[in-house]
Amino acid sequence: MSIKNIVFIISIFYINIFCQDVKDELRWTFELINHGARSPHKGLDSDFKDFSGHVWIGQNELTGVGLRQSFLIGYRDKLRYIDEKGLISKEYDPREMLVYASENNRTLMSANSLLHGLYPPGTGPTIDPDLVDRAVPPVDSSLYKEEKERLDNCNHTALPDRMNLIPVHINFAHEYFTQYETSKKCGYLKKYEDENKKRDEVVDFLKEMNNKYKNLKKIFPDQTDVSLNDYEFAYTFFDTLYCLYNDGADEFDDILTKLDMKDKEEEVIKDCKDFLFFNTVGKGIDNDKEFINYLVSPLFNKIISFIDLRIQKDLEGNKEYRGYDLPYYYIISGVANSCGAFMSFMNKYFNTSINMPDFATNLHLELYLENKGTGKISESDYRIEYYYNDDFLLSIPYIEFKKAIQNDLYNKTEIIEFCSKKVEKDEDNGDENWYIIGVIVGSVIIAILLILVIICLRLRLKKGDETDLEDENQALVRDTRITENN
Repeated sequence: MSIKNIVFIISIFYINIFCQDVKDELRWTFELINHGARSPHKGLDSDFKDFSGHVWIGQNELTGVGLRQSFLIGYRDKLRYIDEKGLISKEYDPREMLVYASENNRTLMSANSLLHGLYPPGTGPTIDPDLVDRAVPPVDSSLYKEEKERLDNCNHTALPDRMNLIPVHINFAHEYFTQYETSKKCGYLKKYEDENKKRDEVVDFLKEMNNKYKNLKKIFPDQTDVSLNDYEFAYTFFDTLYCLYNDGADEFDDILTKLDMKDKEEEVIKDCKDFLFFNTVGKGIDNDKEFINYLVSPLFNKIISFIDLRIQKDLEGNKEYRGYDLPYYYIISGVANSCGAFMSFMNKYFNTSINMPDFATNLHLELYLENKGTGKISESDYRIEYYYNDDFLLSIPYIEFKKAIQNDLYNKTEIIEFCSKKVEKDEDNGDENWYIIGVIVGSVIIAILLILVIICLRLRLKKGDETDLEDENQALVRDTRITENN
């Protein structure tokens, strides 16, 4: 082996050792989660009983399984962002985190469950022993004396077991992107929902399912028309079945028995998830370029503003800066359509996969500062990494990421116009069209009646003229005969 080759191998060896010691630094992260397992979305009676007879706590509510799923997402985040990466502090700092959830019980509860996993009991605040007498409410102390003594004996914790309470902000109807995930919040979405139900792929799938689940009448004996070709019926069936499965309900096994599919549980669950995927933005509800951008623009505008400010602070030499205007960690708790729209947007610009936004799905964007060993940094040293349920999907320089999307993002005014004015216009046009059709039909009917009346009058007049002429002729003949006789 030549000296040149030996030198080359030694150089590579030391370069590898050096590179192992030099790690890229995580500077900021965003997380979007779908809520955990829930109760059915539709088909419950007034007592919250579904078609199988199972009684739920309510409609669309997070279950115990869902709480646990969300908690474990938070615990995973603790391992990654506190223990491994050191992005945020071991004890909660309100300047380091910003958490939002949409206006649903299930999303708010999922967010809180995640936060309990991120900052579990034992990490909450304590009270200085000298201040315990001040930390009392203005009511009769005998009412809470026992609990106060317990807290004092537990190292003067603020809450039992040093629990944390971390604020979760609500995305109200006029704010941010999670409010545009359903047609109730963005009326124009209904157009895409209705079109999705008629797509050949969906229609063919439901035909296949209707042929496959032939014993539905055993589950719905009181219903005369039972068919999975009906989209709404199919949604109630598959959604409820999947919720029963996640909740471990005995009724799930009963349904499989009635369907003669007791040994096909995995296949049935796949059918449920395939249908629910069809009902999600990105997979089923039309992945229209304009439509998707309207849904996610508020979110990505916010993400870019956070990242730009983080980079600005870093370049100014203020890497330790954290504040309410610039948290290290931005979290949104949304629904399946939130995650579907996010994945669809990323797919459009970066050709990443669109996956099933199952219960407790979590998506992450992480901003890294690449350590090049020079000591000097610039915007070109930052990159974005994208993960779906911890599966790595993308790594791209932040400059390229920003350039690809920023010119296609809409502002809030444009989004409101898209979600409301267009819908109002469509609805008005619909009413106007019916009015116009009614006027036209009414006018045609009136015109036809007028024409018939005119024809009748003319016929009667003509007949009258003919009668008068005949009478005149008869009179003339009669007068002529009288003259001749005379």
